[in-house]
Amino acid sequence: MSLADVIEQGWKDHARQPQQVAEVLRKVAHQADNAQDAADLLRLATHLFGQHLHDWSAARQMAETVSARLPADADRTGVLMSVAVAQWMAGDAAAALTSQSRLIALAPTQALVTHIRFSAQLVQGLVADKRLAEAAHLYDALLQLAGSAGAESGSDRALAVASNNLASQLLDETVLEEAQTLLMLRAAEAALLFWQRAGTWLNQARAYFLLALVHNKNAQGGTAREHAQSGLALIAQHEPAPVDEAFLRLALAHALHLEGETAASRSALAQADALAADFIDAGRQAWYAEARARLPLM
Repeated sequence: MSLADVIEQGWKDHARQPQQVAEVLRKVAHQADNAQDAADLLRLATHLFGQHLHDWSAARQMAETVSARLPADADRTGVLMSVAVAQWMAGDAAAALTSQSRLIALAPTQALVTHIRFSAQLVQGLVADKRLAEAAHLYDALLQLAGSAGAESGSDRALAVASNNLASQLLDETVLEEAQTLLMLRAAEAALLFWQRAGTWLNQARAYFLLALVHNKNAQGGTAREHAQSGLALIAQHEPAPVDEAFLRLALAHALHLEGETAASRSALAQADALAADFIDAGRQAWYAEARARLPLM
C-alpha cells in the first residue's frame, strides 16, 4: 500500500480507531520524503495526535521530525503549518511563531490567509482540548478580520473553510454545552456568509446543509427546514447534484419530523432514499446509511 493510500485510509478510520491509525502513521512516517507526502501525512497526524488523542507533544515530535528529514530545498509550505500548530498547542508559542514567520516568508502576499488558517487550526485544537473560552475569543477575533479580509485574495475562502470545519467539529459532539452550541451556530452562519462571498453555488448549498444539521441538532425544526429548502432551491436553480440533494432531503426529513409533519417527513425521506439508491461509490452509500441511521425517524 502506498503512503497516499495509507493516509486516505487513515482519514477514514481515525475517528473509530485512533490508536491503531497512530501506530500505522508512526511506522510509515519515514516514507514522507517529499514535500507533498510530508504535508499530507502531517495534516492527518496533527489532527489525529492532537484533536483525537490529545497528545500534542507527539504531534509536535512527528511534525518536526518529518520536516527535518526533507531536503533543504523542499517547499515546506504545507509542512510548516502543521509544525506551527503542533508547537503552539504543545505549549511552545515562540517556536510556533517562528515557524509561522517562516511560513509567511514563503508567501508574503498571502500573510493574512496564512494567519487565518493557522489561527483557525488553533481554534479547533482548543475546542478539542475543551478550552472553549480561549477558542471562542480567538474565533471572534478571526471574524473581526472580515472587514479587511477582502483586500487579500483567498481570505474569505479561508474563513469559510475555517468556519465550516469548526461547526462540523462541534456538530460531531454527542452532547454540547450552551457555549459550544452558540459557537457552533456562529460558525455555521459565518460559513454561509463567507461562501456567499467567495464560493460557488454548490459551496453555498452545502453551507445551507450544514446550517440545517446544526439547527436539527438543536431541535429547531422550522429553521432547519428553511435552510434545507434554501439548499435544495440552489440546486434546482443550477444543475443536478444528486449526492448533495440526497443529504439535503435527509436533513429536511429530520426537520419535518421535529415539526411533527410525519407525512411530509416520510415523503422527504423516500426522496432521499431514492437518490441514494443510485449512488455508485460504496463510500457514499455507507456515509448515507450512517447518516440515515442516526435520524430519529419512524
